[in-house]
Amino acid sequence: AIRCPFDFADAATKAAEASGAAGPHGVKRVSRHSGFWSLGLCGLGAALLTPSAPQAAWLAMPSLVALIGGAHQDYRHRRGQGGSLPPEYDAATSNLPFLAMLRGAQGPVSSALSALA
Repeated sequence: AIRCPFDFADAATKAAEASGAAGPHGVKRVSRHSGFWSLGLCGLGAALLTPSAPQAAWLAMPSLVALIGGAHQDYRHRRGQGGSLPPEYDAATSNLPFLAMLRGAQGPVSSALSALA
């Protein structure tokens, strides 16, 4: 299988994701699409500090790309195109950062957040 050249997951992470039994761990507990959201949140942070409305809108666009791109990738993986997204893994994680933790999909909120430390 051809993987993205910027996929830095180790063999244990890939095996756990493929089986779906181990549940999310690492940065995948925060978001299924951490690469998208790291760029999106940096752009959103820069947009909040910019006094110009057109420039702020321009800088906020990566967050929109993260939202739409992550949803599109999830849609494709649910259909089995380019990857897989088992229902159990889908229910325990989210596209939006921290959403699965805050809605209790990974256990009590306090323990899910403390597991990140």
